[in-house]
Amino acid sequence: MRRDKKERLARVFAVITAVSLLSLFIVRDVVRENLKDVHDSLAQAEALYRIYYGQKQSAERSQAQAFENLHKKFMALKPPDPLPNPNPSNPTGPWKPALASDIADLSNQADMTLVATTYNLYLVSELIDA
Repeated sequence: MRRDKKERLARVFAVITAVSLLSLFIVRDVVRENLKDVHDSLAQAEALYRIYYGQKQSAERSQAQAFENLHKKFMALKPPDPLPNPNPSNPTGPWKPALASDIADLSNQADMTLVATTYNLYLVSELIDA
């Protein structure tokens, strides 16, 4: 009878060990899959961030170049001679209509810059949420 108890105890111990190892394997596999999903989503978010950051840098460079070009155009449109104007309320010269169009261009670019900045803020908030 003593031998039967030892064999029974050995079988129970073997079954408990097998069940615990199987459950440990399953839990470890599930955790590994979850970690892989988290890693993949982080890698995807980082790739999207790099793409959006590159686009943002490119847009900022093009906007800076456009502002610089308009500034050069504005500086080139100034009257060349420093003669005082007897009537300062009515500026004369061929540059007056062109100056108005340049100011309109600058105001349009300011609106586009505001829209681009709002879009970039939205993208950053989406990346933070991800």
